Amino acid sequence: LRNAYPVALHFRQQLQQVRPSIRLLPQPGQTLGEDLHDILDDEVIVLFGFRRRTRTFSKVVETLKGRHTILITDPTGQVYNQQVSHVLVCHLGNDSPFDSYAAPMSLVSMLCNRVYRHIGKNAQRRTQGIANIYTELDELEP
Repeated sequence: LRNAYPVALHFRQQLQQVRPSIRLLPQPGQTLGEDLHDILDDEVIVLFGFRRRTRTFSKVVETLKGRHTILITDPTGQVYNQQVSHVLVCHLGNDSPFDSYAAPMSLVSMLCNRVYRHIGKNAQRRTQGIANIYTELDELEP
């Protein structure tokens, strides 16, 4: 939600190149109830919640309590550390009027690269297959 959405969107886009079945919630204009209900017990849920979170955020965390959840947040989000499995803290440079999301984006890059290496050959095959489709569609500059 809010400023966390672009970081989460980038995370989904990167992970989708490595493995299938990556979802981003909420979808624009949709409610969360159906999607939260459909999360399988063995799925990992990554929550992004930076300062000035909506009131809905705490309710989502409470709804997912007991599930395997990773929260990527700034220092203010550490209040949720007892309700999630893991908390990864990124500083946003709060000494300026506008937050910097460079640290969360770097963390996303590092996590996706680690997932890629963990998956190994299957990730390589998937990314090569996607690259082949890019070429077929002439989607990217050479």
